[in-house]
Amino acid sequence: MNNKPLTYDSLKTVILYMNPNTRFLISSQIPSIRSVEKFVPLKLESLEIGNHSIEVNETVYSYGLYQIDSKDSPPYQVSGYTPDGRWICEMNEFVRSKKRSNNPRQAQERTILGRIKSMIFGNKSSNRSSNRNNDFPRFEVHLIKEEQENSCSHVIERIEYTGDFHKAEESLRELMFAKRRDAVVVKKFIINQECPIRMPSDLKIRAKELIINNKISTNLEFVKPIIDESYLPFERLELLVEWGNDTEEIDYEFIKNSKFLEYHHTSQLQFEQIQVLRNPRVHFSTSSHSFLRGQDFIWLIRDWIDNEKPIDTCFTFSSSLFEEYYSIKLFKYVRERFDEAIVGNKCVNIPMRNSTILKISYKLDKHPYYLIKMAVVHFGKTSD
Repeated sequence: MNNKPLTYDSLKTVILYMNPNTRFLISSQIPSIRSVEKFVPLKLESLEIGNHSIEVNETVYSYGLYQIDSKDSPPYQVSGYTPDGRWICEMNEFVRSKKRSNNPRQAQERTILGRIKSMIFGNKSSNRSSNRNNDFPRFEVHLIKEEQENSCSHVIERIEYTGDFHKAEESLRELMFAKRRDAVVVKKFIINQECPIRMPSDLKIRAKELIINNKISTNLEFVKPIIDESYLPFERLELLVEWGNDTEEIDYEFIKNSKFLEYHHTSQLQFEQIQVLRNPRVHFSTSSHSFLRGQDFIWLIRDWIDNEKPIDTCFTFSSSLFEEYYSIKLFKYVRERFDEAIVGNKCVNIPMRNSTILKISYKLDKHPYYLIKMAVVHFGKTSD
């Protein structure tokens, strides 16, 4: 008995409940199904845009530039981080990196690399002649798929390198996300890319959580056009901030579109960093011990009082205060600077206008850290 072909609606139902990575595979290999797949809503547990990689639900698609006619096995990877920590994408960057070496023994290698650069970026007729004579190394872009569940990885596509390494990744993003009828729904959306590789212009993403791990202002500008604003605010926004490193251009109006902000800071926390935040709930996850015992913390308290922060505004700070004694000492420090402050049980309360209280309290967090909490509460609700 012959099996009847799937109807259009049945096919859409099958695709809807299919593993997203299987959907991408089928869409890439069967053009007749591709248009149907684009009409079916796509929902992901997690999506990470990384350095020359895309991770979808713990399956990683990574790109690398390789010399394919070398004697190395596996082939020598040109792209990625150099031993001195530089990030390399294209062959010309690789050549410049090699030329920085002053080791006389590498003179011959530098000469060869100069010829490679000339072959790829120089005269086309020279390129053709060189390729015919096989005088120069050949390079390919490899797309590697790795399933973290079984630690299995393999090359799924090889693309001839034509001088534009990022073009291959743009093509993959187009295949996965372009021309979708509905916004892609993502529980956790992570941006961790060094290179400003574009996403499809028609893509919209509805994300519950957004995490940006580097180049905050640059990656915020990257992500803003693809976020479905009708789905804001985020349930959670997480930022890894290097203060002073492109932070002056951060769009704080966009950042405030989150119910909860987790703020990782790589340098000492400063009052100026905190004052610009407009989120109702913020957690500073890196140790804030130096900030809490300094004048900046007093300025922050005064700023909240003067600007009458609304009820339920709550900031928490991780602090490596190994003994409870230091938390008590912190409250004494606050009490001495605000005459109206009242010391309570593991807290200090400062009356504000409109029958509200600024309550600063502490509790033991993950040992050996204490959690310092400052929150605006109703008058009379200062006990936990």
